[in-house]
Amino acid sequence: MNDAFEEVEESLRQDRAAELWRTWSPWLIGAAVALILAVAGYQGWRYIRAQGVEKDAKAFSAVMDDIQKKDFAAARSGLAKLSDSKTGFAAMADNVLAAVDEDQSKDPAAVAKDLKNAADKDKGLLGDIAQLKLAYVKADTASLDEVKALVAPLQKTGGPLGALGRELVAAKEAATGDAEAARRDYQALTLDLDAPQAMQQRVRQALALLPPEPAKPEAAKPADAAATSATDASPAAPAAASDKSPK
Repeated sequence: MNDAFEEVEESLRQDRAAELWRTWSPWLIGAAVALILAVAGYQGWRYIRAQGVEKDAKAFSAVMDDIQKKDFAAARSGLAKLSDSKTGFAAMADNVLAAVDEDQSKDPAAVAKDLKNAADKDKGLLGDIAQLKLAYVKADTASLDEVKALVAPLQKTGGPLGALGRELVAAKEAATGDAEAARRDYQALTLDLDAPQAMQQRVRQALALLPPEPAKPEAAKPADAAATSATDASPAAPAAASDKSPK
């Protein structure tokens, strides 16, 4: 009898398992296929990206060889192609192109354009370096507010590049005649632990070259206590004299 019950229970379990499988098997199979495709896609993307990085690395190496050989036309062509790269070489190519333009064309507008492209394409260290170089290129012709705007992203990030940006602002303040603001910013930089040692030396030299700080007006001195006492005592003198008058 027990065997009959066990057979019935086993049959019910099998029927229930079959029903569950019919219900959920499409979802389980679909999830498994999606996982397999995702893994395969990721591995394929890594392979393609690795191939792209290797290709761009070779192209960048060829550009550097062209620069060493003074073949700047070929270097510009190679850098222009790398400027559209999606593998991280774009910002590097724009930085190098800015150096080539600075050395060859002497065109500040072209250099500034290259550096802005580099800063826009990279939000890491390469982009920050390009942003600082852009501020240096424009510092002579830009207004103080424009220089402050250029280095503002670096000041938010902090670190040595942020300190260098603050130094540029202080130098612009000194150049525009705002010695007090320049002195304040230079003095703050002397306490900045992120400021490079070479910059600290420049800051001290700049402070020494600023016009002397205007003398502060002295506070009014309190009235002489002895004079005050004599003044207070003077009205009593006639009374004392009248006491000594002959009767």
